[in-house]
Amino acid sequence: DAFLHEEWFQGKRPRSVFFTGGAILKEIDGLKEDDFYLRYVEAVRNRIGGRYPIFLQTAPKTKEVAKRFRDAGVTAHEPNIEVWDERLFNILCPGKAKFVGRDKWIRLMLDEVDVFGEGNVSPCMVAGVEMCQPWGFDSIDEAIKSVREGFEFMMSHGVLPRPLEWAIEEGSALKSNIPPPLEFFVRYMITWYESWIKYRLPPVPR
Repeated sequence: DAFLHEEWFQGKRPRSVFFTGGAILKEIDGLKEDDFYLRYVEAVRNRIGGRYPIFLQTAPKTKEVAKRFRDAGVTAHEPNIEVWDERLFNILCPGKAKFVGRDKWIRLMLDEVDVFGEGNVSPCMVAGVEMCQPWGFDSIDEAIKSVREGFEFMMSHGVLPRPLEWAIEEGSALKSNIPPPLEFFVRYMITWYESWIKYRLPPVPR
């Protein structure tokens, strides 16, 4: 109804629908994760039609499940890997490491490109967490080297990472950190841009 009937100020009308809710490890309403999200995607798509894109954020899926998402109306999938370095992934994303594993996460992201198309598999990368202490890299050069490796690998296979600046929040195990210096973020985005241009990918879909 928000898309079809509500009045919006000029230029303020929503341009897309975004679903996120994290991993679902137990059934909800008798539904496992894939079917739980699909019922909402299908309901919204049936209501608003095909004009507006729908973005879904879950763990990466097999081609079979990805096709179900696509056929239900998902435009792009966002399987957020968060950080590229294998050691840091296992430390900072223990749930993802336990239930999926980094190698499988990457393999499934690449497989999904065959379903959604280049640029429409768009995982979040938490820019700056590479330098978190006590586990992260000690130098900007080391951190950017890891970032470049990730961007090159993913973009060369049609996966389009979405950089999102690391927010240090109370309650986090990293709350005592200070943000990396501005130089890191400037080099981070230059590195992203260089890979994006090199592999001629479309803009980030969301």
